[in-house]
Amino acid sequence: MRRDEIERFLPAVYQLALHPFAVADEPETPDAPRTIGPDPLLGALLDTMEMLHAPVEDVLANLDRYIDPERAPARFVPFLAGWLDLDWLLVASPDEPSPAAPLLATGLDRLRALVTRAADLTRREATPAGLVDFLETATGVEGFAIHEDVIGQDEQPKPFHLRVLAPVAARPFAPLVERIVLNQKPAFTTWELDFGAAG
Repeated sequence: MRRDEIERFLPAVYQLALHPFAVADEPETPDAPRTIGPDPLLGALLDTMEMLHAPVEDVLANLDRYIDPERAPARFVPFLAGWLDLDWLLVASPDEPSPAAPLLATGLDRLRALVTRAADLTRREATPAGLVDFLETATGVEGFAIHEDVIGQDEQPKPFHLRVLAPVAARPFAPLVERIVLNQKPAFTTWELDFGAAG
């Protein structure tokens, strides 16, 4: 809000004090001039108010920039992730209530991609294709695969069991991959993770 806009909200007596005015009834003397100048303290206060409003007005004028994950300031992207229930990716452990790190282990660009695709990923949650897509979006590494027909050591099928095959390139992000599988798989399934077995 500019100074002149703030001034319009002031009572008339304050507005009068901001502009020079003549005193008609008094004779002019060196100690009491007929024209009284603007109040410098009130003017300085209005300048300060204008300066304090500027950052907020900039945010409001560019609000779409904050909501778009591709253009949002880096410090705001984790906040957007929280809105979309992705903040569980940003904590050190699932039991920890608040984010320990401001960003995803794979970096800000990966977090932006997850926030951008959150609606689609949520729609396909607990499906093999959705889990693969989530893992690839979060890590930036392609080549994950999910096997549902897993044969155990006794040569019998393991019911309700998933084998997640991950590319070797995703090994540095193993804790993140494990957290994603644990969170995105169907609740009733068991799982195992194998790095280097995928394409």
